[in-house]
Amino acid sequence: MDSLVGYRYTFQPTPEELVSHYLKKKARDPAFTFPLIRDVDIYKYHPCELPGLSSIQSDEQVWYFFSTLAKSGGRVSRKAKGGFWKITGKDRVVKAKHSNNPIGFKKTLVFYQGSNLGKQNRTNWVMHEALKLLFVA
Repeated sequence: MDSLVGYRYTFQPTPEELVSHYLKKKARDPAFTFPLIRDVDIYKYHPCELPGLSSIQSDEQVWYFFSTLAKSGGRVSRKAKGGFWKITGKDRVVKAKHSNNPIGFKKTLVFYQGSNLGKQNRTNWVMHEALKLLFVA
């Protein structure tokens, strides 16, 4: 496993490795698979169900999935089982290691139980979403 991109003592890819290696391959070939990152429609599940769907079963509280964003009326829908994921903070640019050029961005999302944004509905579940920049020539 030492030759895998993002593998150190365990699978811990940087955002740059995720975008430049794994998401790039997935964008080019939707059939691309990788044993440590499963294809899961994460929005069909409550966050507490996601660890059991991960290829990596460990005490770490980090799991990796390929998932497609659902669109509803031209907007991205992040409704999930039992609630929804809300973007928090600013998008962070992911840059290529050697050229420092932007190759993607990373969003941070928090899970809210139910259907409203009340503070009492906010949970401790956090998701980091890495997206590849797509350039049309």
